[in-house]
Amino acid sequence: MKQRINFVTGNTAKFSAARQALRGTGIDLSMAPQESAEIQADTVTAVAEDKARQAALHRHAPLIVENSGLRVPALGGFPGPYVKYTLQAGGLEGLLRLMDEVHDRAAHFESCLVHLDEHGILTAFTDRGTPCTIAGSIAEPSTHDGWSDLWPILIPEGFHSPLSALTAEEQDALTARWGKRSVFRRFASWWPHTPLRRSYASPVVLPPATAPSGAAEAEHLVLLDEAPPSWDACADPGCTGRETALVLPCSSGTDS
Repeated sequence: MKQRINFVTGNTAKFSAARQALRGTGIDLSMAPQESAEIQADTVTAVAEDKARQAALHRHAPLIVENSGLRVPALGGFPGPYVKYTLQAGGLEGLLRLMDEVHDRAAHFESCLVHLDEHGILTAFTDRGTPCTIAGSIAEPSTHDGWSDLWPILIPEGFHSPLSALTAEEQDALTARWGKRSVFRRFASWWPHTPLRRSYASPVVLPPATAPSGAAEAEHLVLLDEAPPSWDACADPGCTGRETALVLPCSSGTDS
């Protein structure tokens, strides 16, 4: 029996990619569009957590939200979680102007999925995405919709053209490959009702006083340190066996 979970997003392309990543896991996503103000925070986890808290006021749990950012080491990690603000302020042209005279154009996506359960507990799953390169100019957009407005300037590893300039078949293949090691797949390996569920033995619980930097608001931090799960994504050299679930208190609760 499939488990229905609300995915709070208005991004149809992201929703489609998430459903593809969760295919065969027993999780049935339901798209739940919701307008919400996006806070300006230093981490994608903080933004995703706030989105989940806002969603808790309007949506029935269980639900998930996801937030992504782009880190460019040559820019000190900018724009990071400020992609939306950066594009609103200067567009892709503005971001490329920041890269003028920059020789190291390496970048990578980072992502955070936050799950809200029926008891108001938030659990976060994070992932540093596949490396990419910032193009020197904006590619002509394709007719194939991408889940990020950054596609016209991001060249995926192993290619010479930005994502938006690739064929629909190439884009679909990349989306499928990324999905197998995404936060959605990590979430599925934790979700109790899926065949990917892993047996975590004696997780380490750290009190707030000893929690790592950035987890000051955490009720506790659960480190799930296991061998890589059996799904085929772990044939990818970038897939590690270490996952972190950050369990946070949710003061707002859910709809009754």
